[in-house]
Amino acid sequence: MLMMIFKITVKILIIKLRIKIMKERKYKTLNIGKKKIHIHFLTIVGSSLHGLKTKESDLDIKGVFVWGKEELNGLEDVTETLSHKNTLKSDWSDLMKQINNEFNLNLEDNDDLDLFEAKKFMKTTLKNDFNMFDMIFSKLKPIFITDEFKKTLDKKEYFIDMKKANQRFNGMSNSCVINFKKLGRLSERTAKQDKDLLKNMAKSLQFLFSLKNLFESGTFNTNLYKEQQKEVLSIKNGNKSQKEVEKRHKELQEEVEDIYLSDKNRLDKFISNRIVINKLLVELNLNSVIPEKINNKRINKSKVVSPENIMQMD
Repeated sequence: MLMMIFKITVKILIIKLRIKIMKERKYKTLNIGKKKIHIHFLTIVGSSLHGLKTKESDLDIKGVFVWGKEELNGLEDVTETLSHKNTLKSDWSDLMKQINNEFNLNLEDNDDLDLFEAKKFMKTTLKNDFNMFDMIFSKLKPIFITDEFKKTLDKKEYFIDMKKANQRFNGMSNSCVINFKKLGRLSERTAKQDKDLLKNMAKSLQFLFSLKNLFESGTFNTNLYKEQQKEVLSIKNGNKSQKEVEKRHKELQEEVEDIYLSDKNRLDKFISNRIVINKLLVELNLNSVIPEKINNKRINKSKVVSPENIMQMD
């Protein structure tokens, strides 16, 4: 009899603990085909975030998820990123419907939405990737974020590593130069290729401006300074030739390198903390395998912010 009472008491305590945890977590469970993913973070990135939006700009959204318990711990291989490019059309279409419904969005199947598995996100951010920094340093209110993932945003400065940032940002900038030179050599271009040409020309400078600002301020700022924005927008609007951009790119790259070398001792002290980031990832994964029935009951009460309201807040 005493043993039975003890077992019942333990079960009640476990249930109470799970409910308490869920009050803090509130992730959203969605289906991708027969698999489950737990969404922890959705946010606006791209030109809307950078203050570089034009009439041609799309709405770019990126997010972070954790695979369901079976996918996370089972034998089957699972992908590190989800987008319309690497997902079955029917599965992606169904996922987009779920996302639109749950997060008050109005995305189409081929819109710019990318979801990163948590480990992939953490590892790529540790490389000081510009696009990942966009997500965690954004000043816009997230479309959706769990309390658990807020811990990552609170520790975002632990990702910064100036040596890695110098390599990564320069590499991305140089790739853009290669891309726009290749596109510029085409005798005929489609409308999309024309758009990509201007986009790569603009980004070749944007990455360097962001790196310069990072060196000077010691932190990542998603917005460029007004004069920098003006210069990048001028390129996006087709007001600069390829030769002009190539020349400016070379000048700016040399300027940024001089800033780094002249302040190398201070900048090299910015080293990412893998121990802290690893702990954040472990906790995020462990707290994402709570029974989904409890989670889904809680999530409906959590607040989701629409992109329109986010832009108004900004």
